[in-house]
Amino acid sequence: MVMLSDIRESKISTRRLRRLDSITKQEVERVIEYAEKNIVSHSTLEAMIAGQARPVGDNKLHACIIRPFRIVYSIEEQAIGLCRHLSVSISGTTSVPNQSSLNGLVKLFGFEGDVTDCYVWVEELPHSISAVNLVQPLEWDRETSTLT
Repeated sequence: MVMLSDIRESKISTRRLRRLDSITKQEVERVIEYAEKNIVSHSTLEAMIAGQARPVGDNKLHACIIRPFRIVYSIEEQAIGLCRHLSVSISGTTSVPNQSSLNGLVKLFGFEGDVTDCYVWVEELPHSISAVNLVQPLEWDRETSTLT
């Protein structure tokens, strides 16, 4: 597993998160709402790792584009408990988003704090694309059906 701190500076993109318009904000809200209603079970995660289930990123309802980034968001039953999971890549490049852009995205998707408050690693995807993965534990209030 490659950690963000291990990435050569030349691989970190200088592209920034742009100001968001109302349509983009609606797309983010749509992805968050879908993730909250479709929590990825631990058994499904294990099947994905074993290659027996398609990755979350293949489901377009878990994804959105905030140029220049492709973002996949899910809520998952990880071994440590229920977690938010954000995967961020830049299409057509092996570059990874910079920390400033990642901090803006974790805030946008409701994470607490910033990148330093997450488990972070870089994943090599098909077609020479790299994605930064950010995972943060959370609590699910089953009575009110809300994240805390």
